[in-house]
Order: sequence, then C-alpha cells, then structure tokens
Amino acid sequence: MRNAYLIERFGAYIIDIIIISMVASIIGIPFNNTKNTEKLSKEANQIVLDYKDQKIDAKTYVNKALDINYDVSRETGTSSVLSIIIYVLYFIVFQFYNDGQTIGKKLFKIKIKSKGKELTMNNILFRNIFNNSILCNIIICILVLIGRNAYIYGYFTVTALQSLYVVVCALMISFRKDSRSISDFIGNTEVVSLRSDK
Repeated sequence: MRNAYLIERFGAYIIDIIIISMVASIIGIPFNNTKNTEKLSKEANQIVLDYKDQKIDAKTYVNKALDINYDVSRETGTSSVLSIIIYVLYFIVFQFYNDGQTIGKKLFKIKIKSKGKELTMNNILFRNIFNNSILCNIIICILVLIGRNAYIYGYFTVTALQSLYVVVCALMISFRKDSRSISDFIGNTEVVSLRSDK
C-alpha cells in the first residue's frame, strides 16, 4: 500500500468541499437575511465605484470595506455556525465511521490510516480540526461576537496563518518520502492509496 499523492488528496478534497458547500448553502438558506445581505453587497459595489471615481480616498475605502465585511459576517453568523457543524459531521464523524474515507476519498480510492494500531476518533479529530479550516472558522465566529476591531485584526491573522498552513502541508506531501503533512503528524495518521499499482 503506497502513500497517496498530492493530486489524489487535492482531488478528493475538492470533491468534498463541493459537496459540503452545497449542503451548507441549502441548510443555511432559512437563516440568511437575503435583503440585508443584498443591501451590504450593493454598498460594497458602491464603495468600489466611489474609490474608482476618486470620490473617496484609500483610507476611507479600506475602512468602509472592512465595516461591510464585518457586517456581512454578523449577518451570516448563524449559517457560519451551521457550516462548522456540517464540516465536523462530515470530515470527522462521517469519515471516522466510514473507515477513514469521505466521498471524495472513496472516489479517488484513498483513505486515512492510523500510524498506531487502529484509526480512532481522536486521530480523525486532531488531523481535521486544522486540515479543513474548522478551528479557523470557529475562531472567526468568536471574533465576530467580540467586536469589529477584534474581528478585523483577528480575521486577517487567522486566515494568513491558515493559508501558510495549507502551503506548508502541500509542500510536505509533495516532497516528503512518506507524504505526511502537519495534520498527519498531529493526528498520527497517513493517507494511503487503495489502488493496486502495477
């Protein structure tokens, strides 16, 4: 059994994200205030136009854009919490009870395997809390509740760290002989291919 390649893991992840995004969007519809979201979207477009037409300076543009970003996050707070719950149910619970596989992993014939005796819920939990932005999204939801300034500074810090994490993981999978990433070390796991390579 060989370790899964980056392209297999990435392909499986894309399929999983498409599935999860569709489910989260459908479930979140009743909780979103469409009128307010559309109003904020129009305000954001107007700010861009005002800046292009030099009606406002760069500082005003940035401040107004940050305010709108914060307001959008507040408006979509309930659906964000539901999305986190769906991510946990899919990437942790479903994957654990499905022998280390999501639908994407099944299609790409790869699975998570424990480096210990058998795959446990803790293995899946620890590797996926970082891997699928679950922790990142939880922190962002908390920052929205704290207030505008905490959200603005925290949001950029958290998303920058998450992006760095993804890049480092991709490099590790690509260049390490065992193809293990940070999340594999945290969860004491590896992702293996179920294909019989000839």
